[in-house]
Amino acid sequence: MGKGIKVDALVNALNRYQPEQLDKLRQQYPEQSELLALGQLMGVVNPDTILVAKLAIMTLKTIKTPAKTILTRLRRRLRGARKIRLMGNIVTAISSAGLISAVLVESKGAAIASALINLVSSVSLLISQHLESSSFGNQNGLQELFDQLVEAVVDIEDLEAKLNVALKIQDNEDELLRLAQEANALVAQVRKVELIIGS
Repeated sequence: MGKGIKVDALVNALNRYQPEQLDKLRQQYPEQSELLALGQLMGVVNPDTILVAKLAIMTLKTIKTPAKTILTRLRRRLRGARKIRLMGNIVTAISSAGLISAVLVESKGAAIASALINLVSSVSLLISQHLESSSFGNQNGLQELFDQLVEAVVDIEDLEAKLNVALKIQDNEDELLRLAQEANALVAQVRKVELIIGS
């Protein structure tokens, strides 16, 4: 598996959040400048396995904070949307009963008031739908993005621990590279969610 390893998401994320750490790695491994170059989309052949593992661990540690910040923002936004939706549903239920009463007693004023309440209810439901949707017309709603990010944060913790153990043992280069590839994909997923919601 030592051929064509991709670390573009790891390098780009570390450069975004902790460029000084990336610079330290570049100073420690000057012969691996191709691997640590920004925007490297093609896989790098025969990389330094220890460097790749260190890069993955550093980036996973670094990406945890922004991922948790995004989770907090998403949680807040979803909670607000749920409250607005609940209020809209309650208003709808109350106004429906009021409209029926107004029709039964043939009161035009009550019917108009009930219709206005229905309008407020409909607007509040539209607002909650807007809050639950994500930016850029993404098909995934915020709840789905939230669930993906929760899973990613758990996977980050797990993968970081596996990489640390594998790095200490250093008996299987293929395993280190496989874990680094998982880390690269996971970091790319977190960055994608971050871009979708507009951090």
